[in-house]
Formats: sequence, structure tokens, C-alpha cells
Amino acid sequence: MPPLLAGEDVEQLLDRLHGDVKAALARVEVAQLEAGASPLPAWMIEIPLQGDGGRDVLQLHLEFVADAADGGHGWTLGFALDLPTLGPLQGELHLREPRLSVRLWAAQAETAQRLERQFTALRQRLAACGVLLDQLSCQVGLPQPPGRHSAVLLQATA
Repeated sequence: MPPLLAGEDVEQLLDRLHGDVKAALARVEVAQLEAGASPLPAWMIEIPLQGDGGRDVLQLHLEFVADAADGGHGWTLGFALDLPTLGPLQGELHLREPRLSVRLWAAQAETAQRLERQFTALRQRLAACGVLLDQLSCQVGLPQPPGRHSAVLLQATA
């Protein structure tokens, strides 16, 4: 059993251990996702983050996408994070130059509203870079897993 940190009581230790176990299980799930990866290039990356409220893992899934119908190609970036101040967040960005679609999900309604207040500034910055924004949305709640990696990301976040 790990020792108590300075000023930590047993309840805080149990909370820390619970987070560590969830993080370990998330890594197992990520390894399973990587094992069944598609033949096209895809990467699953975990970045540990330490904040005032504890630790979390930022999960990223970057995938090259080819459309056989029209010969086009692009990239999809999925991410999942659970920040103490914002709660669980998940997003998917689809880039098919020069077009970009962004879908965000926030478990908390207040977080979705905070994100939406930034949409105008984001649209302006993207337009200044020559990126055409096809879709920009933020929904309250988390996406239902349709069998794609991105829907599983947040469930694996610890």
C-alpha cells in the first residue's frame, strides 16, 4: 500500500488509489484499441496531466482517413479529458483541407456553454488561417459508442 502523502487522510489516499486503478485500466483499454487498429495510419497517445485537483490522462487518437469514393483524404483527431473544473470533455476534429468539422461533447451544461462562448473567436482565427469551418458544435452529454475508437476514449479516461 502506498504511503500517505503529507496532509493526506485515509479518504484522500483511497481517492488517489481509485484514480490510479482507473488510469491503469485505461492503459489496458488503449492497448486493446491499438491492437485492433485499421490498416491505415492511426496513433493512440496518452499524455498524463497533473493539476491542482489530481491527475488525469489526456487521450488522443489521430487517424489518416481515405475516401475510396472520391479519392479524397484527411485526418481525424479525437480526444478525451476529464478536468476537475470542466468535467468530462470529448471531441472529434475532421480535417479535409481546407475544410474542418469540429464536434465537442461536455458532460456538464455549464461547460458546454463556456465552450460555445468561444466559438466566434475560434471561427475568426480559423478563417484568418484559411480554414473553412463546416461544422462547429458542442453537445451536452457524452457520445454513445458506435464502435469507433473516439466514443471509447472518454470511458477509458482516468
